[in-house]
Amino acid sequence: MKREAYGTEYYKAGLRNISSLKKIEEYIVPIQSSESLNLKAVNEYIESMNVKETPTALSISFLDIKYPLNHYDEIWVYSHFLLDGHHKMYAANKAKKAITLLSFLSIDESFANKKQIDKLFQVLT
Repeated sequence: MKREAYGTEYYKAGLRNISSLKKIEEYIVPIQSSESLNLKAVNEYIESMNVKETPTALSISFLDIKYPLNHYDEIWVYSHFLLDGHHKMYAANKAKKAITLLSFLSIDESFANKKQIDKLFQVLT
């Protein structure tokens, strides 16, 4: 988990190259702060992950396209805002374990066109 200077917490979930001048940066953004989490629940998830259980979190996601930035023609920011699974995600981060994420991409609210969203699905699968 990372925290920006102004207080926003996030998890960096991945980086994929689309081409030499285009990349996808993927983030998971909790809508509940880590300070508000129940540490007993977090520790219970860590224990369950250590016996091969893989929990699932739920998010609403958006794709935002940035032009040009840091030597790239395009940076695609694929952000997942956690709706459920804050304890699971924090526990997975703390234990350095993977979890699954059920994500619903909001096509109408994303700052991307249909062609870009189709390309996102091609790159992710």
